[in-house]
Amino acid sequence: LESTGTVHWIDTELHAADNLRMTVLAQMTVASGSIQVAGILDGSGSYKRFHLTVKRDNNASYLAASLGANESTTSEQRTKLQVNMGWNMLTMDAANLTQAVNDNSMAISKGGSLPTASTIWLFGRNGDSSRSGAPMRIADAVLYEGGVKMHEYVPCRRKADGVLGMYDAVGKRFLPKSDSAEGGFLAGPDLNGARQTGFTFLLK
Repeated sequence: LESTGTVHWIDTELHAADNLRMTVLAQMTVASGSIQVAGILDGSGSYKRFHLTVKRDNNASYLAASLGANESTTSEQRTKLQVNMGWNMLTMDAANLTQAVNDNSMAISKGGSLPTASTIWLFGRNGDSSRSGAPMRIADAVLYEGGVKMHEYVPCRRKADGVLGMYDAVGKRFLPKSDSAEGGFLAGPDLNGARQTGFTFLLK
């Protein structure tokens, strides 16, 4: 499922917690700006963060992820993030205070407490004025609590009306685009329920 760069996202309606781990299989489609992959930036009072954001600097892309008030950037991992070339597994792990790009992990500090007022978005960062930023693709997003898989979101097209969104394969729930802004999502080929490497579409 690919965002088009307009202001739209998917609201999971879930709050970030201290024992949460989030993994997102993502692909960047442009080499500019900031790409809000998933998470929150809660601006009520002091900033509270739990997010995966891809940034661009000196012709290289890198992960800037956060837990709490302070943002950590994986500058040493910039060569690991490629634009429009393969998929990147991005991880934010609140329980173990780490973030990762593919198999390259780094420790982060915790600068605040969770949960927050904002709920976690996919294709955006809830509470942030920039919302969604540049276009991107998500093939899979998983949320674990205490090491237990609680939600897994895979791209799908709702059979009844053709609406694109994400389907929670654990919670058995379809989540469409969450706002009314113009534009929407783009889709790759439908796979008729078959799981394959790369894009995964579950028809429901």
